[in-house]
Amino acid sequence: QVRREAALAMGGDGGVLDPSGALSPFTNVMDCDLDTPAAIAVQRELAEEILAGAAAGQGVLAAQQALRRMGAVFGLRLDHEGPEPRVVEGWTAHLERFT
Repeated sequence: QVRREAALAMGGDGGVLDPSGALSPFTNVMDCDLDTPAAIAVQRELAEEILAGAAAGQGVLAAQQALRRMGAVFGLRLDHEGPEPRVVEGWTAHLERFT
Protein backbone atom coordinates (compact mmCIF):
# COMPACT_ATOMS: atom_id res chain seq x y z
CA GLN A 1 0.00 0.00 0.00
CA VAL A 2 2.80 2.42 0.82
CA ARG A 3 4.24 1.97 -2.67
CA ARG A 4 0.92 2.92 -4.32
CA GLU A 5 0.54 5.94 -2.04
CA ALA A 6 4.08 7.02 -2.88
CA ALA A 7 3.52 6.61 -6.62
CA LEU A 8 0.50 8.89 -6.43
CA ALA A 9 1.79 11.44 -3.87
CA MET A 10 1.83 15.06 -4.90
CA GLY A 11 5.21 16.67 -4.39
CA GLY A 12 6.16 20.30 -4.31
CA ASP A 13 8.62 22.49 -6.12
CA GLY A 14 11.28 22.37 -3.41
CA GLY A 15 14.50 20.40 -3.72
CA VAL A 16 14.28 17.30 -5.85
CA LEU A 17 14.36 13.89 -4.18
CA ASP A 18 17.17 11.94 -5.88
CA PRO A 19 16.29 8.25 -6.42
CA SER A 20 19.82 7.17 -7.38
CA GLY A 21 20.49 5.99 -3.84
CA ALA A 22 17.79 3.33 -4.31
CA LEU A 23 18.32 2.37 -7.95
CA SER A 24 21.82 0.98 -7.52
CA PRO A 25 21.01 -1.18 -4.46
CA PHE A 26 17.83 -2.42 -6.18
CA THR A 27 19.77 -3.47 -9.26
CA ASN A 28 22.51 -5.06 -7.17
CA VAL A 29 20.16 -7.24 -5.11
CA MET A 30 18.22 -8.30 -8.20
CA ASP A 31 21.49 -9.23 -9.89
CA CYS A 32 22.43 -11.26 -6.81
CA ASP A 33 20.34 -14.38 -7.41
CA LEU A 34 17.15 -12.33 -7.69
CA ASP A 35 17.11 -11.41 -4.01
CA THR A 36 13.46 -10.40 -4.19
CA PRO A 37 12.94 -9.73 -0.45
CA ALA A 38 15.89 -7.32 -0.42
CA ALA A 39 14.68 -5.64 -3.62
CA ILE A 40 11.22 -5.14 -2.15
CA ALA A 41 12.80 -3.67 0.98
CA VAL A 42 14.73 -1.16 -1.16
CA GLN A 43 11.55 -0.29 -3.02
CA ARG A 44 9.61 0.18 0.21
CA GLU A 45 12.34 2.43 1.61
CA LEU A 46 12.19 4.61 -1.50
CA ALA A 47 8.40 4.76 -1.19
CA GLU A 48 8.72 5.99 2.38
CA GLU A 49 11.30 8.59 1.29
CA ILE A 50 8.91 9.77 -1.43
CA LEU A 51 6.05 10.17 1.04
CA ALA A 52 8.29 12.09 3.46
CA GLY A 53 9.69 14.21 0.62
CA ALA A 54 6.24 15.00 -0.74
CA ALA A 55 5.06 15.98 2.74
CA ALA A 56 8.08 18.31 2.99
CA GLY A 57 7.31 19.89 -0.39
CA GLN A 58 10.13 18.24 -2.34
CA GLY A 59 9.86 17.43 -6.02
CA VAL A 60 9.33 13.67 -6.12
CA LEU A 61 8.60 12.98 -9.81
CA ALA A 62 11.99 11.40 -10.61
CA ALA A 63 11.80 9.24 -7.50
CA GLN A 64 8.25 8.18 -8.40
CA GLN A 65 9.39 7.20 -11.88
CA ALA A 66 12.16 5.09 -10.35
CA LEU A 67 9.64 3.51 -7.97
CA ARG A 68 7.37 2.63 -10.90
CA ARG A 69 10.29 1.09 -12.82
CA MET A 70 11.17 -1.02 -9.79
CA GLY A 71 7.55 -2.09 -9.43
CA ALA A 72 7.36 -3.02 -13.11
CA VAL A 73 10.10 -5.60 -12.51
CA PHE A 74 7.56 -7.41 -10.33
CA GLY A 75 4.63 -6.74 -12.65
CA LEU A 76 3.17 -4.07 -10.38
CA ARG A 77 1.28 -1.12 -11.78
CA LEU A 78 1.45 1.33 -8.93
CA ASP A 79 -0.70 3.96 -10.66
CA HIS A 80 -3.76 1.77 -11.19
CA GLU A 81 -6.14 -0.33 -9.16
CA GLY A 82 -6.39 -3.98 -10.10
CA PRO A 83 -4.77 -5.94 -12.90
CA GLU A 84 -4.44 -4.80 -16.49
CA PRO A 85 -7.51 -5.46 -18.64
CA ARG A 86 -5.53 -7.84 -20.86
CA VAL A 87 -4.68 -9.95 -17.80
CA VAL A 88 -8.34 -10.12 -16.79
CA GLU A 89 -9.30 -11.04 -20.35
CA GLY A 90 -6.68 -13.77 -20.44
CA TRP A 91 -7.81 -15.28 -17.15
CA THR A 92 -11.45 -15.10 -18.21
CA ALA A 93 -10.67 -16.92 -21.45
CA HIS A 94 -8.65 -19.50 -19.52
CA LEU A 95 -11.45 -20.09 -17.00
CA GLU A 96 -14.06 -20.43 -19.75
CA ARG A 97 -12.16 -23.41 -21.09
CA PHE A 98 -12.84 -25.23 -17.82
CA THR A 99 -16.49 -24.33 -17.23
